[in-house]
Amino acid sequence: TITIGLGVNATGKDRRATVTIECGSTKITITVEQKGTTEEGEVPDEGDEPVVPAGVQLVSEVYCYFNDSPGVEDRRIELTYDERNRLVRWKETTNEVVSPGMVETVTQTYEYEYGDGVVRIANPEEDTHFTVWLNAAGYAERVERSRSGESADITTYEYDSENRLIRTEQEDEWEDYVWENGNLVESRYGSSDGESDVTRFTYTDLENRERPDFIGAWNELPSWYEELAWAGLLGVRNRNLMQGTRGDGEWSYKDDFCMEYEVDAEGYVTEAVEYGLTSEGETDRSNPRTYEVKHIASRK
Repeated sequence: TITIGLGVNATGKDRRATVTIECGSTKITITVEQKGTTEEGEVPDEGDEPVVPAGVQLVSEVYCYFNDSPGVEDRRIELTYDERNRLVRWKETTNEVVSPGMVETVTQTYEYEYGDGVVRIANPEEDTHFTVWLNAAGYAERVERSRSGESADITTYEYDSENRLIRTEQEDEWEDYVWENGNLVESRYGSSDGESDVTRFTYTDLENRERPDFIGAWNELPSWYEELAWAGLLGVRNRNLMQGTRGDGEWSYKDDFCMEYEVDAEGYVTEAVEYGLTSEGETDRSNPRTYEVKHIASRK
């Protein structure tokens, strides 16, 4: 039995704490939340406060294609926001090769519903649902993903004092993250069967002004679930635009890449080009992937 005593919260802001209990290999977390009032006992109405300041540019569309084969394996992401600048709809349209000479257009959508300390995400095409419990800073700390006919997957997230993601964990695998100068520089993957891998990241001198960080979200770095990364639910973003990745595994060069960017007068990305790497670590410019990016102004 655990008894928790709470003093009066007259700060005017809600507060939340997480209790973690471990016994052997069993680990559970309990979130305790206390509503805030002013010293006069009034409950502040913060429902109309935007989560992103006015005047900031939000990514509204990312169109990605391989330069040598436009129209094949293209991918377009369209983002829709509410009056508080929160992502409410994520739509992906992909041109997939289903047989030689035949391309099929496939659409996936994710709808986001925001509650008190929780976000629910639904993908009707695959009958997939996420329940995301948030910490006091508004970032995911526990996620339950369910699909029809399958048992639920549980993922937990840990952050440092500056709200940077430092660990992602599921039942049999985990990943730790190392940050330097405001950027993710290393991820360390491990699993219960002994598998391990290290990936290192480098950065340009360009400030990362993108909301969301579409390069990190697109490549699921570091998220495992890009649905959460696109909504900005996984901690603060990198300070600079990512330059590239390098993995330690024998075949990791197939997933490694390096980036080049074009930005507008305000520093927002208008185009990014992704190059693969050869097994010797050299830039492979034979068939780059191009991202064309559009923005909209955040609401007041």
